[in-house]
Amino acid sequence: MQIVRLQLDHSNFYCPVTGQLIVNDEVFQASPATVFTYIDEVGEFEHILPELNEIWEGVEAEADDDDFAIDLFEKFAAKIEDSAIVCFEITTFGMACGPVSSTVRIAINMNYCDENPQVQPLEG
Repeated sequence: MQIVRLQLDHSNFYCPVTGQLIVNDEVFQASPATVFTYIDEVGEFEHILPELNEIWEGVEAEADDDDFAIDLFEKFAAKIEDSAIVCFEITTFGMACGPVSSTVRIAINMNYCDENPQVQPLEG
């Protein structure tokens, strides 16, 4: 798995494979190419494929009481060997009672291929 770190001024993220909106200020909807979404604030997955959930459960089972959620995520990420999976680590910044930031990790299978595309072919 490859990790791409982004700092954005907005929360809009579109799937680079399908073009589908995955997240903005009001919506979260995994695209068919989404492998997982992990929210750092709560240390939980919003979406995860079953085969990767098994890896996550194994990491949790091996965890010490002193392990932080981010440490567990790093151990989990190290176990994903598929180079076609790109994890976008997106940090957004804003103001509340002071400066705040939020990080979400959205992993996309860049090798995903829709076997039944709904797009009409271009006329030549």
